[in-house]
Formats: sequence, C-alpha cells, structure tokens
Amino acid sequence: MSAVGNFLKNTTTRRGVAAIVCFVIIWHIGAMFDDWTGVDILGIGLVPPPSDVFAAFLGVIPKVGYWMSWVSSFSRVLTGFLVAIYLLQSNACRSYKIEDRSVRLLLVVHAL
Repeated sequence: MSAVGNFLKNTTTRRGVAAIVCFVIIWHIGAMFDDWTGVDILGIGLVPPPSDVFAAFLGVIPKVGYWMSWVSSFSRVLTGFLVAIYLLQSNACRSYKIEDRSVRLLLVVHAL
C-alpha cells in the first residue's frame, strides 16, 4: 500500500484532514459571501479568502526578512527555555542543598 494510503488509513488522521478542509471551505465561503451577495456575515467578509492569503505567503517566502524573523523568534524562545531550565535546576539544587557545581551542570544538561 502507498504511503498516502497508510497515512489516511488512520481514523484520527482522516478526521484531522477533514476538519482542516472543512475549515478552509467555511473560511472561503465566509470571506467571499459579501462579494457574492452583498451581505456581510459577522465581519468574516473582512478576512481575505484563503487563496489570497496563500498567494501572499508565496510572495513572502523568498524574502530574507521573513526567515530572519523566524530565526529571531526561535532564538528568543530557545533562550527563554534555557533560562527557565537553569533557574529551575538551580532552585532545585538550593532546595536539596546541592553545592557541587559539576552536579548542578549535570542536572541542567540532563534536563535538556
């Protein structure tokens, strides 16, 4: 059986794919309903349709600034994560009265 067949054999996967497809269809209908009928559905008509969002995304992908913002965001999240681990481990060492620095470092590395 093909990889796609095995992937879609799982009921949870099929439900997830169906939910995403239904969301995109409802999003498209809601965004275009104002253009089709002139009636705005609770402000959904202010949201661009998925095709416009996808086209804009394809225009952003080759730009360096987009990827630099990803790197910047990832580095901030990683730094926060590492600081949290260090503070948690140093607090745990103080709570258990562990004074040896090599044991502290081992605890931090072990947490990663």
